[in-house]
Amino acid sequence: MKVQHPRLQKRRRKAPYRAILDAALALLFEDGYTKLTVERLAERAGVSRQTIYRWWPSLGAVVLEAYGEEAARRVPEPDTGSLAGDLRQLLGDISKLWRAHGDAPRAMIAESQRDPRFMELWREFNQRRREVLLRILKRAEERGELALGSDAEFLTDVIYGPLWYRLLLGHAPLDEDFTERIVAIMGRLVEEKNSSSRP
Repeated sequence: MKVQHPRLQKRRRKAPYRAILDAALALLFEDGYTKLTVERLAERAGVSRQTIYRWWPSLGAVVLEAYGEEAARRVPEPDTGSLAGDLRQLLGDISKLWRAHGDAPRAMIAESQRDPRFMELWREFNQRRREVLLRILKRAEERGELALGSDAEFLTDVIYGPLWYRLLLGHAPLDEDFTERIVAIMGRLVEEKNSSSRP
């Protein structure tokens, strides 16, 4: 578990700090990233612009911290004891969040293509989310469910890729059937990989 720096823990207990994060998340979900400004954020949170910039270097940093907290709350790291169970819970929770607020990640992807500084923050955010899945795969390897070797990063792309594809194109739903099909495909891949690794 990641240990927070004491200074960060202290500032997160401050009421204005919490108000800014809550306001950022609310505005992101209400109007999307493109309409969010520091002025609107300051007004909603009841603070000055200077207060926001005292704790964050940019608007994007505020938004991604707020969204990261929400993602961690609504998509916690599962540990069900099996790879299928973990994937079912993780993908199901992501799908539920995106069904409710899919415009937010779509808008942030668009912003990352426009602003290199936001792209860097967006990559850092997504790396933290990737690490959740990497730990799931590692635990599956330790349980003997998966002959993982050096394929963890690639399998992470294979699992997350269809989610992003459906989110961005909207050509098909992110529903329970979709989750189950991804879990089933991964089950077949695991069987094939494990079979090929046996002497």
